[in-house]
Amino acid sequence: MDMTPLTKDEVRDGWHWISALLESSVRADPLMTMADLYSSLIYGPDLVMRVHGWADGVMVFEVTGDGVLWIKYAAGRVIGGPKERLRAIRENMADIEAVAQSIGCSEVRVCGRDWHSVLTDYELIADAQEPNLLRKILMKEAT
Repeated sequence: MDMTPLTKDEVRDGWHWISALLESSVRADPLMTMADLYSSLIYGPDLVMRVHGWADGVMVFEVTGDGVLWIKYAAGRVIGGPKERLRAIRENMADIEAVAQSIGCSEVRVCGRDWHSVLTDYELIADAQEPNLLRKILMKEAT
């Protein structure tokens, strides 16, 4: 699966199709609106990646000052049946973890839907605000 970061101009120009993909995920988030997400993507720290190959869609990320890469939203479709989807999602997560490490992140977090049965190497650190919060501490590469 390939991921390509979209520039701020590409987000602005493609907002019609990006927002159509993300609308149901954002609507399910009581802390976000589409207007807030757009603002964060254009003026703030959030980043959109176009996903293609085994899947067709977008993912929204934020890198925090404390070295955490947050997967905020994922939307689109994964091609194939259940086994292919599971393999594609896990491969995508491994790619995301490698990117996170390469930019100095020590942890990846994901919340929203209950991904615990899919991301079995992630630790559940749920709280009242985020009942499905998962994280993976990234191992430092040997030097």
